[in-house]
Amino acid sequence: MLVSHGVAPSEVDGSTGDHQARSGPSISSPTSPGENTVLSACAPQKSGVRRAPQLKLLGTCPAPVQGAANITSLYQAAFGLPVENQRIFFSAHIMTDGWCSPAKLFTALVPAST
Repeated sequence: MLVSHGVAPSEVDGSTGDHQARSGPSISSPTSPGENTVLSACAPQKSGVRRAPQLKLLGTCPAPVQGAANITSLYQAAFGLPVENQRIFFSAHIMTDGWCSPAKLFTALVPAST
């Protein structure tokens, strides 16, 4: 599952629509998201779920490698690997001096394996 959204210092890519997930969750980033980008997620949901249930804090976004920060290990440590046709929800926000920016929520469906 690959969730590809740009992480800028103030937001995760403005789109909040459905995206097809591939390989492992990662966030593409034209610039480094910085140490203050906080990620949250929920356990995999049925594909028909359209609202994110309560999200669990995963941790801070790892440094990007070739423009993508791989967050597979953060997600797997919290929820394990989702199976095909499950929906995953993520959010990201910036935390500075104890203050949080508004969170951006994004979602993806885990595709059938090929």
